[in-house]
Amino acid sequence: CASVDEQEIQEGLAIVEKQLRDRTVRTGEEELFKARAKEQGSVKLIDIVRAKLDARRDCYIAELPSLALNDVRIADELVRENERMLTDGFYAEVTLSYDAVVAQEYGGRPFAIEALRPIQMSKSDVLEVLARGRAKFTCAEWIDLLLRSVGLEPASLDERAKRVALLRMVPFVERNYNLVELGPKGTGKSHTFSELSPNGALISGGEVTVAKLFVNNANGKLGLVGYWDVVAFDEFAANRRTDQNLVNIMKNYMANKQFNRGNQPLGAEASMVFIGNTSHTVPYMLQHSDLFDELPDSYRDAAWLDRIHHYIPGWEVDVIRGEMFSSGYGFVVDYLAEILRALRNHDFSDRYKGRFQLSSDISTRDRDGIHKTFSGLMKILYPHGEATDAEIEAVLRVAME
Repeated sequence: CASVDEQEIQEGLAIVEKQLRDRTVRTGEEELFKARAKEQGSVKLIDIVRAKLDARRDCYIAELPSLALNDVRIADELVRENERMLTDGFYAEVTLSYDAVVAQEYGGRPFAIEALRPIQMSKSDVLEVLARGRAKFTCAEWIDLLLRSVGLEPASLDERAKRVALLRMVPFVERNYNLVELGPKGTGKSHTFSELSPNGALISGGEVTVAKLFVNNANGKLGLVGYWDVVAFDEFAANRRTDQNLVNIMKNYMANKQFNRGNQPLGAEASMVFIGNTSHTVPYMLQHSDLFDELPDSYRDAAWLDRIHHYIPGWEVDVIRGEMFSSGYGFVVDYLAEILRALRNHDFSDRYKGRFQLSSDISTRDRDGIHKTFSGLMKILYPHGEATDAEIEAVLRVAME
């Protein structure tokens, strides 16, 4: 939204609703839109656009899934201006034309993308723009902006609750990051993983199988860890029936980023998040059991717990109430998701070196957890790479805790 004028906002919404109504291809309308392109010469529609190089003809061709077209002509210049269509694609308003002469040719491709207007991020320079913008904010202002982007009003949260909200974002910026959050019901534990990014999958803990999560040996199909940046297990603590084979494969993946399919080891980069509700208070758990009391017995194994990089104390966030939702300005979710995904390619784990030193008493696995949490928080808070000693120390202390 580029305006604060309520009338302009309402007019803009009306235009958007009309465009969505007229230009979205619904199931069964594919041939109708193709026919309009033929009869009228061109038609406008909203679709995800992907492209690839046709090396035999030395040109690019585009794919429009909603029309089941995978050989649409597109100008080289449009592809160069919107490089993201060569990777995972993006949504755009497309002007699709039809050329009857080309249709008569042998192997002709009558459909062509004449113009497109990106609705999602279409360029790959997202981090350069972000760094320039981040430099104009103080750290406190930046945290408030991020929290509003998640949907929470920072004024309603204390410092510990803000920290929890930021830690929930770390799996989106760190590869192979293992996180557990246990806490009372209604504190927004699963909200971040279901709404923050289209690159994350939230599944019920009881639905997990080896074939669904890693690989299906019957057909060789890769599971969820091969397709998503984050795989989050909701209501994980409630699932008391567990497959020991799944636990063993998961332990290997969480430690080595690999899993085996027969004799062939496969790798993936998905972070794993385990979310569960606690049924007792913290003092009760500390007196009668431990803070992992709610986990299924198979996951209370010391080897599995050693592979967890961070434990979020979910009880440090109040139960979500209406006034805690933000109505202020934040990043569009799609843009924020693209920022988080781009940050996965960078490593900030050594940014404290030369200023601070970790004790030699810390075990290797604990050191890995500290490094990954520190790197993730630094990417989220200081993506431009500029932080004072005091700011770095604060992040390092959170990671160590």
